[in-house]
Amino acid sequence: SASLYSGSSDRPEAFNSQRSLDTVLQKYAFRAFIHPKTGIIYNAQVPKNMSGIQVLAVRLRSGSLRSRGMVYKEFDIPSGVVVEPYIERLVLVYQNLGNRSSHYYINLGTNWGLKLVTPVLGLLAYDNSSDVSSSGNLQEAHILATKKPIKIRFSGVSFPRRLAVAPLCILFYLNGTVSVSNMSSSYVCTTYYQGHFSLAIQSLAPTPSGSIVSGFSPPPWSKKDPNSIPYETTSSEKHESNAWKFALGSLTGGSVVLGVTGMLGFFLHRHRQKSMITRMEHRADQEEPLQTALIGHSRAPTAPGLRTQPKLENENIT
Repeated sequence: SASLYSGSSDRPEAFNSQRSLDTVLQKYAFRAFIHPKTGIIYNAQVPKNMSGIQVLAVRLRSGSLRSRGMVYKEFDIPSGVVVEPYIERLVLVYQNLGNRSSHYYINLGTNWGLKLVTPVLGLLAYDNSSDVSSSGNLQEAHILATKKPIKIRFSGVSFPRRLAVAPLCILFYLNGTVSVSNMSSSYVCTTYYQGHFSLAIQSLAPTPSGSIVSGFSPPPWSKKDPNSIPYETTSSEKHESNAWKFALGSLTGGSVVLGVTGMLGFFLHRHRQKSMITRMEHRADQEEPLQTALIGHSRAPTAPGLRTQPKLENENIT
């Protein structure tokens, strides 16, 4: 893949404004769930001072998203997407900032010299478990593509078609990092992470202060890599992950031990039965066999004659 620039925003206040907007739009997205059904996309209503912004929300099971994937407006989400930390249900919020894009993402940093040519599209995941949904404030989750990347197709978004140069893909990470890369195909960008995306053209030559990294490659899972997944794993998430791994290992080990113990018990029982039968057969061979006599057309066992004939104690009794 083509190389890209990567760096942090030079306007912290702009980044804070973008994250505040995400929080506000998440609340409007949640309000769209009156009697929600899983897998149905709901259109959120935004106030007049946010006219031009489109917000959609859909409830999903994380297992279904991982096994099937989905097409969500311009986002083509493949199978193999995982949610971290693991949650059973999630809400995917779609954002199209429309003509408000330049208001929140007007400054891409002096190192970029870029100009947006499409609206900024956002894809964010939230925890939809009952304990956090009841408050209306959904906890942010993170989706990661582990096999094929997520595709963003800008062909359906309005923008000036006659461009002197090919536009570039812009990815705004949720931690404030901005990445720039070439399109994977005509007006198609790819990513392995969630965030905000747009197309831009090079209006000024970028300064070399931005760091150069590889394109949208699969996320390196090593926590020691500074270019790892674009968010910090909290201590509670690490504890839950370690606890889950320990429980899974204990369950697997216990099943193996139980299976081996059962097999040993079965073979020991069979060995005892065979030993008992062998002893009984050996004992029978050592005993004196009964005599047989021909009775009619068959033989039958008979007792031998008595050695001592019965005799009266006093033969003189008459």
